[in-house]
Amino acid sequence: MELIAVENLTKNFGGLRAVDGVTLQVKEGELVSIIGPNGAGKSTLFNLITGYIRPDKGKVFFRGEDITDLPVHQMVRKGIGRSFQLLNVFSELSVFENIRMGVQAHLGYGFEFFTPLDRLKEVREKVPAIIESVGLTGKETARAKDLSYGDNKILDVAVALTADPKAILLDEPTSGLAAKETGRMVDLIRRLSERLTILLVEHDMNVVFSVSGRIIVLNQGRIIAEGMPDDIRKDEGVQEAYLGGEWGC
Repeated sequence: MELIAVENLTKNFGGLRAVDGVTLQVKEGELVSIIGPNGAGKSTLFNLITGYIRPDKGKVFFRGEDITDLPVHQMVRKGIGRSFQLLNVFSELSVFENIRMGVQAHLGYGFEFFTPLDRLKEVREKVPAIIESVGLTGKETARAKDLSYGDNKILDVAVALTADPKAILLDEPTSGLAAKETGRMVDLIRRLSERLTILLVEHDMNVVFSVSGRIIVLNQGRIIAEGMPDDIRKDEGVQEAYLGGEWGC
């Protein structure tokens, strides 16, 4: 079953066509990576799918429903989560508080931040479960600004999980991470892929080839190749244009 589908998605910024007639499908349970050089349109495509910007043309579907014109918060409630290249956490709040805010918003409590947790049974149970699932147990009281960059990237993913997504879009989750932190993130992505559909934008080709079920290659806003990792690795056009050169975000 197709969980996410886009048809002829197009976005212009002035005279620049950032996304040019992209059509793709992601089936439920898949882990699909989108790769390409700087300026290929990967992050713009993510922003179109998740409602942060509107397309000039084309449609976005989730579970067969046209969600193109829905605001971001409604897309989240439909089951689409995402992380960001730039951290999207509250630096002055603790790990627990960052996740609590997301959970309360999703459960309809808004930002009743001073309501005692003993009155919010669902929140009290769900927040520790998310913290444990992403590997941040023991760091609940640490403020985000005091965490390592790797822990902050994981916290960003954790916040995206607070809305119980069916699909999660991960935008450059290993960007800026050292080797050990990259390994932790890869382990997390693999665990998430056991229960979620994942669309991944990633610059690290070792990560891409190790986790992806399918890879889509973008260049200048267009899909130029699509296939299994071995197919993409052997594709002469892709290899000549990208894999032998510099990849970026």
